[in-house]
Amino acid sequence: MPVFPIHQSTFEYKGYVELEIPKDTVVFYPFVDYLYETWGMENIRLREQDNTIVLFIRAGERPITTKGFYAADILPFLIKGDIYYEEGHLIFRSSY
Repeated sequence: MPVFPIHQSTFEYKGYVELEIPKDTVVFYPFVDYLYETWGMENIRLREQDNTIVLFIRAGERPITTKGFYAADILPFLIKGDIYYEEGHLIFRSSY
């Protein structure tokens, strides 16, 4: 089980990106670990449903290191907003 701080400063509000990921998806737990470690719980909202987790992630940009997933792995679960990978950074842009 990974151990890391889960707090980061709150991003300036620029909207959210929304994803819905099935709980049994291989990439789910590595992605959530990355979010808590790198984005911080202040910038993430989770809503559990029967078979999926809906994630609301505050728009912004953070470095990405290989944590068991790639940006392309999470794109199929995108509901609102845009996700980009550029020069070692994961970028979430709101559709608002």
